[in-house]
Amino acid sequence: MKALKTLALAAIAIASVSASAQTAGNSTYAEVGYTSIGYTEPGASTNMGAVRLMIGKEFSQNVAVEGMLGFGAAKGSGTFAGLPYDIKTNTMYGIYVKPKTMLTPELEVFGRLGFASSNVTAAVLGVSADGTNSGISYGLGASYTVAKNVAINLDYMSYYDKDGVSGKGATLGVGFKF
Repeated sequence: MKALKTLALAAIAIASVSASAQTAGNSTYAEVGYTSIGYTEPGASTNMGAVRLMIGKEFSQNVAVEGMLGFGAAKGSGTFAGLPYDIKTNTMYGIYVKPKTMLTPELEVFGRLGFASSNVTAAVLGVSADGTNSGISYGLGASYTVAKNVAINLDYMSYYDKDGVSGKGATLGVGFKF
């Protein structure tokens, strides 16, 4: 139930950002990218991939709020207790505060701090199970403007890190201002 409430809040935040795009000038943006996620837990680790969408609203030159939505794109595999396993991100979502600053007219550096939740499916010997991890999420990144209202983005995020289980990764993407 807690995850449903969080999902509802994230959906409201993303909808609010999207609705304000019509009147915000260049203060609303979207980014799409590919995320390589390093997943670790006691006795196992692997890499998997996801496609991630960020929608943001700038509230000042140095602060934005973002909503995140992601979908699994590549499963990871490895061994756990000597048995082969596969794991895949099904969905991930989050909401972030994004402090940022311009180092040059083209180069922006930023941080992210917020909440994220991800749902994964793991399979061992043909038996699969879903699990959801939610918690504090944070990261650092940079965005380089390559054309008017278009930028290339690179960031490294910790989506989850609790009780020996973590999901961390880098995303390379492209962003568009509206």
